[in-house]
Formats: sequence, structure tokens, C-alpha cells
Amino acid sequence: MSETNNRVCPYPFDRHAPEYRDRFVAITHDLHAHCPVSWNENYGGHWVVSGHRELFNLGKRADVLSNDHDPEGVRKGYDGIGIPPATDRQGGFLEMDPPEQRDYRKVLNPYLSPAAIARWKPMVEDLAAACLDERIESGRIDFVDDLANVVPAVLTLAILGLPLADWHIYVEPTHAFVYTHPESPDMPRVRELQSQMTAKMYASIAERNGERIPGVVDGLMQSRINGQTPSQGDIMGVLGLLIGGGFDTTTALTSRALEWLSQNPDQRAKLSENLDGLIDSATEEFLRYFTPAVGDARTISQDCEIDGVRYSEGDRVWLS
Repeated sequence: MSETNNRVCPYPFDRHAPEYRDRFVAITHDLHAHCPVSWNENYGGHWVVSGHRELFNLGKRADVLSNDHDPEGVRKGYDGIGIPPATDRQGGFLEMDPPEQRDYRKVLNPYLSPAAIARWKPMVEDLAAACLDERIESGRIDFVDDLANVVPAVLTLAILGLPLADWHIYVEPTHAFVYTHPESPDMPRVRELQSQMTAKMYASIAERNGERIPGVVDGLMQSRINGQTPSQGDIMGVLGLLIGGGFDTTTALTSRALEWLSQNPDQRAKLSENLDGLIDSATEEFLRYFTPAVGDARTISQDCEIDGVRYSEGDRVWLS
């Protein structure tokens, strides 16, 4: 860390604190205006890069950024993409560097490409209709609990090739792990729920008894990563990552979009009247403005200077 840069732009805020949600826009505007690259003392100290130009210039430097999470210290002991690290194990291919990361992406692309996902549209429509039918006689629905929680969860399990009826086992630990502060007294309970979820995944895979069930799980079990068959632990890491993305980020984005539409009835009517023409651009705009994951961490892998900021090997950086 450069002491000079530390003195020039220290900026205190805790992304995991409840007040950050309420002050997110104000903090972000302030960072953009005054500290596009700032130093934050929380969680052992880390850089926060939020300026558009600074993000672009640093983000394209794969030669100085590492995703690697190495809790056992067999490589360089880097802490992955969470500040603080989300778990004490590697979180799937997002916490890997090439070539392993590329190998996993090659396995997953046939299941997660736009064309592959488009084939699930009839199922999504049926699931959404079923969720509405469940509540239609009462005349009331909680769009989060009764719709946005259910549809992404069931769809994700279908893509993975896991039993659809188990969706409720995965929902609470997946969401709670995201919204619970790392130092919350409730975190041990959340981790226990996660352990139960992981045990269920292991059991679902073991119960196959060699049967080939189409889906990501089967693709991973048949794959070669860096010349080797991935271990059960490696497969579980990838599944945990895809469940987190398929369940929580999708539910968060859908819920926030529905909330905004309820607060802006004129725009809701405009979208409803021209759904085919606007749905794609509206989805992209909701994803841009209500991004569920507002950043990721990296580790600086070698000393460098970018946009006048001197980074040292081992520095932690939050790309906001």
C-alpha cells in the first residue's frame, strides 16, 4: 500500500453495515466526485475503485489482478473475490485464475449460453403461472415470497439437474448468506443451514448411482479440468456459485424491478402496453440500475502503478 495515496483519499464506509444500503447512492456519487480510487481501513484495509475510467483501466489488467482464493496457502494465499472472504473454501470458478477458470467456463457455456437458457422459457412461463394460480383465489400475493423466490429457485435446480422439489431447502440459506453481516450473531445459524444444504446436494448426487441425469452436474462429472476429473469438492464449489447466482441475484433483481414498477405506475403501464418491444431493454436497464452484486474484490498480483495510484503485490482491491 502506498502511504501517500492512503493519506490523500481515505474514505470510511462499511459495505456490510445496514446504513450502507440507505446511503449507497450518496456514497457512490461522493466517491465518483472526490475519490475514484480510495482507501478503506475496514477488513484489514483495501482499495475501493469506483471511477469509470479507473475501473476500466484497472479491470482490463488481467496481468495484475487475481481472482484466486487460496485459504490453505498452497499458492500465494490470496483471499478471492470477497472482502472479507465469504467462506474458508474456494468459491467455484469465480475464485480461480486461468487455466482452470477457462476449463470450467467451457463446461458450463453449453448450459448457460443465451440460446440454452431460451429453451427454458416455456418452463418459466408455466412456473410463473402456477405461482399466480396458487394465490389467485385469495386475491393477494407477496411477489417476493410467492413468485420471485420460487421461479428462479426451481429453474436453477432444473438447469443443474437436481431434484426440483428440494427448492425450499436451498432458498433460506442462499438468501440469508447474502443479507447477513459476516459478524452477525445470526451467521452461525446461517452457516448451519448452508451445511444442511450442502449435505442435501451431496446426497442428491450420490443417489444417482451412476445414472446420467441431464444438467450441469452431469456435465461437470464428465468433464476434465486442467487434465483431471474435478473432485466432489470442486463440483460443490461450482454448484454453490451457480445456486447463489441463480437464486439470490435473480430474486433480488426481480423484486427490485417489481418494487420500482409499483412506485412508477406510468412506466409500468408503458411497459405493459408495449411488452414485446420494451422488455429486453427494460431488463437490461433494471440490471444496470438495480445490480444485485455491486462489485467484486481482486488481489493485486504484482507491484504496479495505474492512473497515478501505486498498488503493491498482495493489496486487496474492491472493484465497485
